[in-house]
Amino acid sequence: MKELIARMLAMPRTAVELAVASVFINTLALASPLFVMQVLNRYVSQGVDSTLVTLVTGTLLAIGLELAFRQARSQLARSVSIKPDEFIALGSYEILTKARPSALNRIPAETRSELVSGAAAIESAYSSTNIETILDVPFSLLFVAVLYFLSPLIALIVMAFLITVFVGGVLGGLSLRKKTEELQQGSREGSALMGTAIREGDTVRAFNAGDFLRSAWKAHQGFIQRKRRDIAARQGTVQTLTQSATVIMSVAVVGTGATLVVLGELDVGAMIGANILGARALQPISKFSQL
Repeated sequence: MKELIARMLAMPRTAVELAVASVFINTLALASPLFVMQVLNRYVSQGVDSTLVTLVTGTLLAIGLELAFRQARSQLARSVSIKPDEFIALGSYEILTKARPSALNRIPAETRSELVSGAAAIESAYSSTNIETILDVPFSLLFVAVLYFLSPLIALIVMAFLITVFVGGVLGGLSLRKKTEELQQGSREGSALMGTAIREGDTVRAFNAGDFLRSAWKAHQGFIQRKRRDIAARQGTVQTLTQSATVIMSVAVVGTGATLVVLGELDVGAMIGANILGARALQPISKFSQL
C-alpha cells in the first residue's frame, strides 16, 4: 500500500483524475438499483408507458457513462505504473551490468536471475485492475449510506457483512504471506539444485554426488508441492467464504426486507433495490479480499 501511495503522489494530477473518475463511476452505479425501485413502485403500480421509457432511457445513459468513465480510469490506472515499472526493470538489469564482478560473484546466479524476473511480479502487483479495485473499496460506504436512507436496519446488516469479509480477506492475506515467502525461498533452493545439475555435471559424476542431489531434489519437490497445495487451498477457502457471505447477505437482506414490507415500513421496490445495493457494496470488498 505504501508503494501504491508513493506512485500516486508522484503523479498528483493523475491521482486526482482517478479519484474523480471513481466518484462518477460509483455514483452512476446507483442507476441500476434506483431503476428497479422506480419501475416497481411507479410503472408497475400506475402503468404509464412514458414513465417506463424515461426510466429506461435514463438508466441506459447512466450505464453508458459509467462504461466510458471505467475505460478512462483504466487508462489512467495503467499510466500510474508505467515509469515505476520501467525504472525497476531497467534498474535491476543495470545493477547486474555495472556492479563489480567480485561483488556479483558473492550472489548466487539464481538470485541474480530473480533480481530481474522479480520486476514482473511487482508489475503484476500494481496492475491497473488492482489499482481500480483498491479505489472502489471506500465507495462501498456510499452504497451503505444510500441503504441507510431506505432502511437503517438493512444498512447495519450489510455493513456487518462488509466488515466481516474485509477482515477475513486481510487475515487470509496475512496467513498467505508467510507461505508465499516459504514457497519463494524453496523455489530459489530448487533453482540452485537445478543449476548445480546443469553446470556441474562432471563434478557431480566425479564425486558420485548424484544420489545426494536426487534425494535433495525429491525432498525439495515434496516441499514445493505441499506449499502450493496449501496456498491453493487457503485461496480457495477465502474465495468460497466470500461467495458464501454474498449469498447469506442476500438472504438476510431479503428476509429482513420482507418482514419490513409486511409491517408496512418498506415497499417491495425498496426491498429489491436494497438487495442490489448490498451486492454492489460487497463487490469491491470481495475483489479486494482476493488480491
